[in-house]
Amino acid sequence: MRAYRFLAVLAAFAVGISAAPVVMKQYTPGKQKIKDEIDAMVTQGYAPVGIELAVQGTAKTLYVLFDIDPDKEAKAWHIGTYRNSAEAVAAIGAEIKKGNTPCDIAWSATQCFVLYVRFEEPVTEAIVLSAKLGSTFDNLVDDYEGKGYCPIGFTLESEGVAAVLFVKWAEPIIDEYEMPAYKTAAALEKDMAGRVSDGFSPCGFMMAKGQFWVFAIK
Repeated sequence: MRAYRFLAVLAAFAVGISAAPVVMKQYTPGKQKIKDEIDAMVTQGYAPVGIELAVQGTAKTLYVLFDIDPDKEAKAWHIGTYRNSAEAVAAIGAEIKKGNTPCDIAWSATQCFVLYVRFEEPVTEAIVLSAKLGSTFDNLVDDYEGKGYCPIGFTLESEGVAAVLFVKWAEPIIDEYEMPAYKTAAALEKDMAGRVSDGFSPCGFMMAKGQFWVFAIK
C-alpha cells in the first residue's frame, strides 16, 4: 500500500477518461447489488477502502469509499456483519490470520460492519480503541501512530465518541496522515482527488457532526 500516486493517475486514465481517483457510493444493506456493484468497481481498478452506516429511523444507508491505486489492488474483499461491536472486534484477529486486512468499521445500535480487503501486503495486527472527539481523540491517534500503528478506519460509537481502527504492518510504510472533513460526498471526492496528486491515499471514514471525516495516509 505504499503511495506511488502518479501511477494512480495513469490507472484512472486506463479505466476511462471519466474515471475519478476517489469515488463515494451509497447502498442499501442486505441487497445483493452491493456485492455486484462493488465487484464491478474492483474490476475497473478501484479498491473499497472505507465504509460508514447512516441510520434514519428504519432506513439504513451504507456508504462505501473507493480509491484507484496500483498499490491497493484488491485481490478479494468482503464486509463482515456482526450483532454488536464486541463481536466485530473479536472477529478481526481471525480475518487477519486469513490474510485479510480490516480497512474500516461501521457501528450502529443494531448492526456492525467491518470492511476486509486482501492486499499484497497484509497487516500483522489490529486494535480498536475509543476516544472522545477533540483533543482526546487527536492524542490517541498521535500516540498510536508513534507506536507504529496506522489509523486506517473509524466510526461514531456514541454521541461525541469515536471508535478508531489501527493496523500495523511488518514494516512501517506510512510517513504521515491527515484527517480532513467535508460537508458533502462530492466535496470529499473533489478534494481527495487533489490530495491523491500530492501523494496521499484515502482510507476509512466516518460521519460525525454533519460531516465526512476521512483518514488520508502518505
